[in-house]
Amino acid sequence: MQPSAVAEIASATRTPLPSRHVSKRAALQAAIDVWPAAGGGLLVSLDIAALRASPRRTGSNLSGFFLKICAWNAHAVTIPYVTLDTRMSDCLIDLMSDELDLPSASIQLTDGGNRSVAPRVLTSKEFLQAEWHFRAAASAAKDLILAEAAYVWRAVRQDCVLRGGLVTNAHDDCVAPISAFASGAALRSLGNATELRCGRRIGLRSPRATATGFAQLKNGWLAASEQ
Repeated sequence: MQPSAVAEIASATRTPLPSRHVSKRAALQAAIDVWPAAGGGLLVSLDIAALRASPRRTGSNLSGFFLKICAWNAHAVTIPYVTLDTRMSDCLIDLMSDELDLPSASIQLTDGGNRSVAPRVLTSKEFLQAEWHFRAAASAAKDLILAEAAYVWRAVRQDCVLRGGLVTNAHDDCVAPISAFASGAALRSLGNATELRCGRRIGLRSPRATATGFAQLKNGWLAASEQ
């Protein structure tokens, strides 16, 4: 179900909702990378033209969206190159909260409003068209968290679930906050796709891996560390 904030933005700007102008048969792919976060935690970056400092430029170092799952249970979304109006800001937090099943109060959003150079203002159309990208970033983070929990608990991945900021494994009565697995999740490899809560499957690709081969290096380090 679309969050009410998404519907309000679409109605106010007369912009079709994403589900109406993106075919369910279309092969969607999000450009996402994973990094260890400073101070501990999981950092997921999303490269999308509408959020770059210059929409025409490309490159993995120009990602305009960062989702940080912190090791101390205070999570953050940073969009450094554009500004969002209040409705978009609230909506983006709702989207992250929905996909990650986290309390919205635990997610802090920072956009480019504090930059010395006036940032570009994101349009409602750009925001609505980027919705599935935002959701894919959050869903990919959840996948990594649950994969790390399964590894730590020596459990089956499908038995681990995330609800209300807590990761649980019903078969073994294991419970831990999402932050407990954030740092380990940052060393895991992204899958080829992620499934959103609505059931839509989104392909994943790594701009950084394509450009530098960093993913192969990280995969080798992870394999060695697990022996």
